[in-house]
Amino acid sequence: EESGVLERQLGYWQQKLAGVPESLDLPTDFPRPSVQTHAGASHPFSLDARLAGQLKQLAEQQGGTLYMVLLAALEVLLYRYTGQNDLCIGTPIANRQYGETEGLIGMFVNTLAMRSRVEGSDSFAALLAKVKTTCLEAYEHQDAPFEKVVDALRVQRNLSTTPLFQVMLILQNTERAEADASIQPYPLDGGGISKFDLTVAFSETAEGLEAIFDYNTALYKPESIARMAEHYAALCEAVTAAPTAEVGKLGYLGEAEKHVLLAGYNDTAADYPKDLCLHELFTGQAARAGEKTAVVCGGERLTYRQLDGRSRDLALYLQSQGVGPDSLVGVCMERSLDMVVSLLGILRAGGAYVPLDPEYPNERLAYMVRDSGAAIVLTQESLVEKLGGLVAAGTQLIAVDREWPELAARVAALKAANIGVQQQVTPHHLAYVIYTSGSTGQPKGVAIEHHSPVTLVQWGLEVYSREELAGVLAATSICFDLSVYEIFLTLAGGGTIILVRNALALADGAGQEGVTLINTVPSAMEELVRLGAVPESVQTINLAGEPLTARLVDRIYETTAARKVYDLYGPSEDTTYSTYVLRTKNGPQTIGRPIANTQVYILNAHHQLQPIGVPGELHIAGDGLARGYLHRAELTDEKFVANPFDPGTRMYKTGDLARWMDDGTLQ
Repeated sequence: EESGVLERQLGYWQQKLAGVPESLDLPTDFPRPSVQTHAGASHPFSLDARLAGQLKQLAEQQGGTLYMVLLAALEVLLYRYTGQNDLCIGTPIANRQYGETEGLIGMFVNTLAMRSRVEGSDSFAALLAKVKTTCLEAYEHQDAPFEKVVDALRVQRNLSTTPLFQVMLILQNTERAEADASIQPYPLDGGGISKFDLTVAFSETAEGLEAIFDYNTALYKPESIARMAEHYAALCEAVTAAPTAEVGKLGYLGEAEKHVLLAGYNDTAADYPKDLCLHELFTGQAARAGEKTAVVCGGERLTYRQLDGRSRDLALYLQSQGVGPDSLVGVCMERSLDMVVSLLGILRAGGAYVPLDPEYPNERLAYMVRDSGAAIVLTQESLVEKLGGLVAAGTQLIAVDREWPELAARVAALKAANIGVQQQVTPHHLAYVIYTSGSTGQPKGVAIEHHSPVTLVQWGLEVYSREELAGVLAATSICFDLSVYEIFLTLAGGGTIILVRNALALADGAGQEGVTLINTVPSAMEELVRLGAVPESVQTINLAGEPLTARLVDRIYETTAARKVYDLYGPSEDTTYSTYVLRTKNGPQTIGRPIANTQVYILNAHHQLQPIGVPGELHIAGDGLARGYLHRAELTDEKFVANPFDPGTRMYKTGDLARWMDDGTLQ
């Protein structure tokens, strides 16, 4: 008979725990060791008599027990921290449900695995009802020893975690007998041991509920556990105040933490020339720089004066062809001086440039020209035949290199008639439209207004010295917005753009002379370091677009003359860069803090702030945001949403997971 009972109970657990997640993805401060350690520490906290009474009252109203309410609240916290809705929490049980065992001395304690599904749309009361059912079923099947349950489930063992659950909840609510007055209680600590990642232990007292978080010190810092205890207590307050509220929307952040997340970490307001357009940052510098070299490409170069004159003439010609504010003009050129002249000429005419890489497949180029509606495409003689078969009838192809004499003659005639470049464009007109590769479907055009790159450039002028900007390697295709930094920050700072085919051209000796700053992706830098091709003149290296490992940072500092390595992050929808950090040797891997006039929010699926240390979707707000996606109003509304923290503004949903660290950096 006993074997039959055991078999039935094991059958229940096999069904209940089938497919249980191997582990709880609770965010940790340190990487999980490959083999579990048990070094631990404790953090005491308490729930006062008022709150404890309210929790008991809630339990009675819902037909449950205090333990069930505490378990449900813990499940809400873990759900909100992890986003996992399939949760398993361990709990000890006295295992003395039979009268014959009540008075016996000995160890009868068993362990139960309480598995529940938490849905963000559930009310807390609904979750509590599910938890109650789970608990009652578990109590009915408590005779099955935990080790036999584990064996029966054939759990895939992992040396880094305990099987079935990594978090335990304990409520000690047995009445204590009155002790002899001569006997003094002796407090026991955990002896620096933590059996699980986290154990939350409660005991009832006259003052309320005394609690202890025991935690694994190989995984957590004391301050993280202290915050977790505060969040748990705040959730207990929230569920007693509103048991019918959705668990995904229950508030548990204190005002002080909210202030840090909203204001402290986002204190980025800075002045920038809000009345200027992107090209005006160049023209202002050109008036001062004069004969200084503005751009170099192989053996050719242009001074600031020459670049100013040629781009102004091109702007006048483009205006004569109908280009004005928000007109889109394609640029399909090999990397050359004419390419830089064309970008500036389009901007000065009031138009917005649409970069078209000649190496792109014909189908992609044709789509980009068609989707943008560009009536004019600036190109080179060598590409006219290729483009002629791709663009729609009526699209004007201008081979700038071949047609410059005719263009100059037309400009001379306009000047003779006292017609000059008209400044009609404002900071809220488009500067460029860059097409990004969507994960599915056709590429989409990100439409950027002038004020966005202007604030980026002003930030760059504050962060990078003139010495660092003296010779900037322009190795990025203009179809990627790292090129906006390379071209326009350099010109605004009075430096020299050193145009090369790509970053790896340095390995062939191209453009090595005078390079002070390299702006590229980590994979390209990895190869340059391997080849020993980073010029001795390089002072600063910017790396973006891919995760930057600590190993690569260390190698750069060890094997090159570079004194600074910046890690930068940002989507095209927020104008090149949104966050930055100066990485150090043997330093942490982080994407840093928001740049000037940029705010970052880490939110859950309900657009609520995630606490420090807890991952969520990274949202970006501020002056760098794009206008939206060209001709894609529905997608724009989906990705650029109302900013609840600054009414009347928008924020961009990046789709990237990140979290705030204690020091205000992002990981």
